[in-house]
Amino acid sequence: MLDNYSTGKYGAVLAQFISDSHNATVERLNIALRSHILSTAPELPSIALGLDSKTILGRIATDLHEVLCFSDGATDARLRLTKLCLTHATSAWAAALTLILDRQRHDERVKPPTRAQRVNALRCSSEHPILAFSRTDRAQTEKYLEGFASAGTPSVTASALLFVAGGSARLPSLPKHRIEHLNALRYMRSGEPAPGARSLKALVESAPPSVLRNEAELLLVESRLASGDVAGACELAADLFVERRYFGLVLPVGALIAAIMVGHNRPMSKSDTRGRISVAIVFDIYSRFVSADRDAERADSFNDVLKRFGARRASELSNVVPAEQRSQLIYFLRFVCIPQVMDQSLVLDGTRVVDDERLAVLQNLTDLAAEETPQILDAFKDEIREIRTRQVVKDTTLKLDQSKIYVNIEGIRRATDVLLRETWTRYRFMVENGSDVEYEEVDRFVVSAQEDSDVFVLTLNTPYTERAAVFKRIVSEIRDQFTSSKEFGLNSNLSANIRHGYVLRELRAPLVARTLVTNRISAEKGYQTNNYWSEKLDDDTGIRDGKLQALLSDFSAKIDERIDYLNRSLLRIRSEASPEGLFNYTLSDKALRALDELWGALETYEEFIGEVIEAMWQATEHNLKNVRSRLSGAVLQEFIDAIDELDGCLDGAGFKEDLPAIGDALAMARSDVRAAVDRVSSWFTLSAAHDYADFDLEIAVEAGLASVRAYYADLEIESSYVGPPDGMLLMGWSLPAVARLLFQLLDNAAQHGGRGRDCLTIAVTAEKNADSLLIRVLNDLPEDLLREDLATTVASINADYGQAKAMDLIGEEGGSGYSKVWKLLRADLKREHDINVSLVDDGFQVEILMNLGGLECRPS
Repeated sequence: MLDNYSTGKYGAVLAQFISDSHNATVERLNIALRSHILSTAPELPSIALGLDSKTILGRIATDLHEVLCFSDGATDARLRLTKLCLTHATSAWAAALTLILDRQRHDERVKPPTRAQRVNALRCSSEHPILAFSRTDRAQTEKYLEGFASAGTPSVTASALLFVAGGSARLPSLPKHRIEHLNALRYMRSGEPAPGARSLKALVESAPPSVLRNEAELLLVESRLASGDVAGACELAADLFVERRYFGLVLPVGALIAAIMVGHNRPMSKSDTRGRISVAIVFDIYSRFVSADRDAERADSFNDVLKRFGARRASELSNVVPAEQRSQLIYFLRFVCIPQVMDQSLVLDGTRVVDDERLAVLQNLTDLAAEETPQILDAFKDEIREIRTRQVVKDTTLKLDQSKIYVNIEGIRRATDVLLRETWTRYRFMVENGSDVEYEEVDRFVVSAQEDSDVFVLTLNTPYTERAAVFKRIVSEIRDQFTSSKEFGLNSNLSANIRHGYVLRELRAPLVARTLVTNRISAEKGYQTNNYWSEKLDDDTGIRDGKLQALLSDFSAKIDERIDYLNRSLLRIRSEASPEGLFNYTLSDKALRALDELWGALETYEEFIGEVIEAMWQATEHNLKNVRSRLSGAVLQEFIDAIDELDGCLDGAGFKEDLPAIGDALAMARSDVRAAVDRVSSWFTLSAAHDYADFDLEIAVEAGLASVRAYYADLEIESSYVGPPDGMLLMGWSLPAVARLLFQLLDNAAQHGGRGRDCLTIAVTAEKNADSLLIRVLNDLPEDLLREDLATTVASINADYGQAKAMDLIGEEGGSGYSKVWKLLRADLKREHDINVSLVDDGFQVEILMNLGGLECRPS
């Protein structure tokens, strides 16, 4: 059978295999499959060989056929065969199959066999000539083969392999392409790669069947590399990989990288490899199939390519790279010119510029690859859409961060108009008619009274006149609406836009990302165990781990206490209940008298209200400055002090010596926390007058998910969004409220659904029906969750939603946040709506049904 294959009698091989299929072995199957491929038979291999595709041998035939053809499905096929070999590792056929797979990337006819190849060859049950190269030392190989060649019926195959081994000076009569191949093997085995490369090149140029050409090209890469032609080896390796991704598994990538690195730091003018697209592709193959430890050199090779072709940006290459390198260029642009590589370019300053350059590269790819399959072109379009969506989400998030300080002035005007217009008319009458004692008269009275030593004057902080009392009532009402209105005021917006979730998540996120804090289970049970550091600590007794956990839990508690103090005491409107509140709108009698004199001349109610509101904004600006100063000063220092305290405790207990990485985590946490405090501080500025563009609901969903993922860095969130088939375009004015609404729902899902585990699934759907929009957010739940307790909570939420009890919590934090949801829907979006919270088989579900009137963008 082997001799028929060697002499090109493929039909005879297939006939032999089929006639004796009940004695089929993996080795015989390999020869039969190669004959089937070379005979260019159209049937599937299992059918052509008379095998049942459902048997193990039939499945092996199907997958081995893919591997031998280097086809697009060869990677998955090789993986399945490898798993099969591991499952049946003790069998002789698995050893034989492993040898066949290994020979593609380490041909023992050319290079000394690996230890694994030697072991598998010894475990094979059958005897055939090719095992001579795996079973024996070089000195014994010829003797082993001579036994086959001099048998009763001399073997042509054994004679050919004996020639390769160096034991014979002549080849038997064989097809021309077989002779070229054997010559190359002999040269390479004897340490003469240059003539071997010439033989292989001649074989490739003779247009042999593709399976022989692929094997010859693999050997040609090896021979060029061995002869010192590193550039030529890289060019061929890149061409092969670009043509068939399977080559990434069988090319000598490690050896190529080692050879490239020899001249990697030489000046480009003295290097044969620097600046070549093929070299950048080889680095990318290494990154994909071997290791990420050469990613820095991959970025260097990217910059070298630009330098070699005189381009400043990757998007310029399509105009300067020769047409014969088109295939390599397409791969380079698609897989090497990615944001994490281009980010290393000094020309591209910032993430947005890098994303814009990637968009330009993708547009070039769309033009270059116009003749490619629709699937590839669709992949380019999908990535363009993803980048643009990401940019819109990032811009949206930035704008939302700049519009957290918000007061619904129009709502306040409407609310106060009914209450105050008549009172202001009375005040205005007093001003025009002078019906009250003037302040100057009071002053003269006080001066004259002080001349009489028997008169004692007590100054009280109360209005001197009825006019002053009316004035104070008007201004105080507007101030209270501005600061404390549940629907429109600053405090409720501070709660919904900043205090509820945002501050806690933003300041905790860097410490969560560094695995330095855990979540509190309950007041009684304390904090979760920090398994990350526990698993790294070598402690059989558990004593030291207990001490470590105590330190980390104490640190988590201190961080949460500081955040809670910031939220509950400082970021508040100053009042008797919150005496430390940094938003101070106290009105002294002296200030009221000055304002009365200043605004008394205003002739219309609208002008008067406008001036009062402008004064509130001026006070707000002053308060915001104080908040920013407090955050960047005392608040930041408290966080740094807590980190320093933990650092000292860990060091004193010897944990930094046992866990060096925890010291690095603490060092990084300091800078991360500074950045987080800076971000929170940036929220406390007067909102810019953003003109939001109309947006698709998906953008608001993605913006909410982006924030939640950033805040829950220790939680792997798998998300999905399904919207109306034609999209759901909403008016720009509604973006802040819609985005914050979705964040509240998604944050609630992550906070409660992700508690105590490391993964969470969230599904968001939006359905449009006539003039209504239904938004549904569903998250899965931990398996150990007590659904009875959650059912009680669900019933309470549904019963209290929109009621007075819940409305009292609009300006407060904690709990589920559904009072904030009501405020965003009813007050900010002005939506009539229904909400239903429920437990379903798949988890916890929130459904919101709202009217779309004045919210949806509709074609004119």
